[in-house]
Amino acid sequence: MRYSVGFACMLAALAALPLSASAQDNEAGTTSQSALQLVALDSTGVVFTLIPSPTADGYTLEEMELRVKRAKIGLGVSVVGMVGFGVLFLYGAAADDTAAVAIGFILSLGGLGGTIASGILLRRRKRDRDRLLEAHYGTPRRVQWDLARSRLVF
Repeated sequence: MRYSVGFACMLAALAALPLSASAQDNEAGTTSQSALQLVALDSTGVVFTLIPSPTADGYTLEEMELRVKRAKIGLGVSVVGMVGFGVLFLYGAAADDTAAVAIGFILSLGGLGGTIASGILLRRRKRDRDRLLEAHYGTPRRVQWDLARSRLVF
C-alpha cells in the first residue's frame, strides 16, 4: 500500500507537467497583410501561393484551430482524471481504506480544477477563433430585400 500511494503521487505530478514548451517572438514591425510565397517555377511562369496572415496575437487560422483542438483534448483528459480518481475515492470509502480515500479525494479535486481551467481556456480559444473567422469572412447577415435595387441581398 505504501508503494501505491507514492506511485499515485508520482503519476499526478507527471500528469501536471506540460507536454511541450515554445517561445514566440513579438516583432513590432509585423503587418496584418497576407504575403506571397514562391512555390514552383515551371515552363509557363512563376506560381505563387498566398500565405495566411497572422492575427494580432500572431496566430493563423490553422493555428487557432489547432489551439482549439488541444484545449478540447485538455478538457477531456481533465474530466477522465476527475472521474477516475472519483471512482478511487468511492472505492476507498466503500472499502474503508483511508489512503485510497485521501488520494482519490485530492486528485479528483485536482481533476475538477483542471476541468474548470480547461473549460475556460476552451471557451476563450473558441471565441478568438470565431472572431477571426468573422473578420476573415465577414459577419453573417440575414437575407434582406434591397429597396434601391429591388432584389434580395444576402
